[in-house]
Amino acid sequence: GKGLGFGIGSHIGFALSNDKADNKASDETPDIIETVRENDRLYTGDIGARLFYRFEVSSVKLNFQPFIGMYIGKMKTNSDRDYSYLGDGTANSAQTYKAKIEQEAAYLKLAAGINVISRQGIFGFAKVSSFSYEIETREKSSTSLVGGSTTVVPLTETKPNESETVLAYNLGFGLMF
Repeated sequence: GKGLGFGIGSHIGFALSNDKADNKASDETPDIIETVRENDRLYTGDIGARLFYRFEVSSVKLNFQPFIGMYIGKMKTNSDRDYSYLGDGTANSAQTYKAKIEQEAAYLKLAAGINVISRQGIFGFAKVSSFSYEIETREKSSTSLVGGSTTVVPLTETKPNESETVLAYNLGFGLMF
């Protein structure tokens, strides 16, 4: 059948990235002289509305559903960076840096696309989204030990009200059963 529809929904998300790289001076020297670790956590939550129109093309037995949607939400990121350099063997050449970044942002996501659904349960979609966010708070803190020194230098920075817009293009397929 065909018809106009309206939907309200919400999303909660979590993403985790944990990377480690050990670097050698060269292939001939197998000793690790540098280690870099990155750990990121992203938490999101939003609520939104979607307007769509569904119609069927009986000659190909498919339902088409063009849609537009708008979502507002909040996100929080926590990032850790650890860098260690063991040195070149000379006195006081070792270095260690640790950084922690926490930020919170509000976002607005606008989306437009089309869903294609077959009577056999196979579906696909194409979507373009504009994701605009404004960072409300950002706190950085870092410490460093350089040249074998026992002096630790903490740094704290707060930078609110930065914004950016990102475009995303998505294609997807699936099976309903």
